[in-house]
Amino acid sequence: MEKTKTVNKDKDQDAKKKGIPGSVIKKCRQIIDFVKETKKELYNVSWPGRREVISTTGVVIVAVFFFGFFLFLVDFLISNGMGYILNLR
Repeated sequence: MEKTKTVNKDKDQDAKKKGIPGSVIKKCRQIIDFVKETKKELYNVSWPGRREVISTTGVVIVAVFFFGFFLFLVDFLISNGMGYILNLR
């Protein structure tokens, strides 16, 4: 860790010599650290297996068709009911 801080400090000093403001250097360092930490976290993620992905995809597809048909039916009944009511007058 000590070596990393020394290397970062040297890089910061080189950047300041080139006329780059300290706030820009700090923000770039934060972005780089964020990306490194994100990469480490992705190794800890428990990714689903192929079988689980296929089964949950099937459930989603069935649910979409079910609710699509349900909403079609409700819309059809309401529109015909309103048409019936409005044509009586």
